[in-house]
Amino acid sequence: MNALGWLLDDLSFLPLWVRPWTLSLLVLAAVWFVFFRSGPKRVAVLGLRLVLLAGVVVLTVPLAVEYTNTRRRREAGKSPGQVGAAVSEVAEAISLNLAGVDRRLAKTTYPNKRWPRKTMALLAGAGILSWIVFAASPALAAPTAVGGKAYGWYRDFEQWAGGGARIAVPDEEAVPTLIGRKSDVILSTSPAHHGEIAQVSPVGQEKRAIRLLLDRSGNAVIHLTRANSATYVRGDVYLIQAKDLRVLVRLQ
Repeated sequence: MNALGWLLDDLSFLPLWVRPWTLSLLVLAAVWFVFFRSGPKRVAVLGLRLVLLAGVVVLTVPLAVEYTNTRRRREAGKSPGQVGAAVSEVAEAISLNLAGVDRRLAKTTYPNKRWPRKTMALLAGAGILSWIVFAASPALAAPTAVGGKAYGWYRDFEQWAGGGARIAVPDEEAVPTLIGRKSDVILSTSPAHHGEIAQVSPVGQEKRAIRLLLDRSGNAVIHLTRANSATYVRGDVYLIQAKDLRVLVRLQ
């Protein structure tokens, strides 16, 4: 999977109505950081300073050993060892040079351009507003409505990029079904999934997901109550997930 696919997969836990706006914010932040805030230069300088710091720490070890050995020899009335003195001089010289380079790098300047706060706030506000409107208005979010079509295009983009909205049913397995009854909803999958935990969530409302233990036949029952009955409406689409299974299913 490419980097874009990984990014979309990481965003897939968010409600559908928020994902395009979040992706836009991340892309805007990346472009601004790279081209207007000297991002590569900052990363390169930071990486080099870390390497220099590691070098100084490594060189401190022979210096500490030599210092301890020299102190003991002097306390015993002996002169410092020639090999130790030679090594310490070289290590100390290199360490001082590395520290000098680090001090010069610490003075590196970068463009002091402000972040596009208004644009980012506008994108964030649009995402929050979309979440509120579409989560509360199933008619506007329907696939045939303008809003549903717009987010349908985003799902197509996710599929094209290879992440986020990837749908998969294991080979030789029938597509799961969701069947509504008066007092419950029956989820039916393959017996190959017995003992697994399945997750069922309305599309775009992943926070309302419920987890079910599948029986020997790969089935589970969602008992309807006053609290969740409005969530399960015939004709609506739900995301079913289990091990090696990720599929959109319409409630029958």
